[in-house]
Amino acid sequence: MTSAQSGIVMALRLAAATMAIALDPSALTLDGKQGSRTIRADDVGLTRERVRDSLLNGTLIGFGAGVVAGAYASSTIAEGGSGSAAFSLAIGGIGAGLGALVDRVIPGEKRDVYRAPTAVPAFRFSVAPVVTARTKGVRVSCSF
Repeated sequence: MTSAQSGIVMALRLAAATMAIALDPSALTLDGKQGSRTIRADDVGLTRERVRDSLLNGTLIGFGAGVVAGAYASSTIAEGGSGSAAFSLAIGGIGAGLGALVDRVIPGEKRDVYRAPTAVPAFRFSVAPVVTARTKGVRVSCSF
């Protein structure tokens, strides 16, 4: 698959609500609610997708934190300092659910799937003043 075809396929993935009606090496024609639209390979400069991580790590972290909190709470509440394992595991289960919920809310990172080749290398040079209560100067950055 050429890079142009790869870019067209990625554009198709992004337009999941539409239906492809024609695909050739230089263009993709989509049929949507507002009519058909043709996307040329030259029009696709960058295609990104959001990559989510597994919910397992959030679940395990929440479970571990819940078990530790449950063990501490049950040992301080109980007479003689001996805690209940069942109580600790129950709090661990609640922590696992909360950990999975928090991990689900985190959006994930964006990954470049396709980037069109540039004719000229991207070179940026910027100069900006820096003025704070303690510092006065110039910030210079160069990226390529």
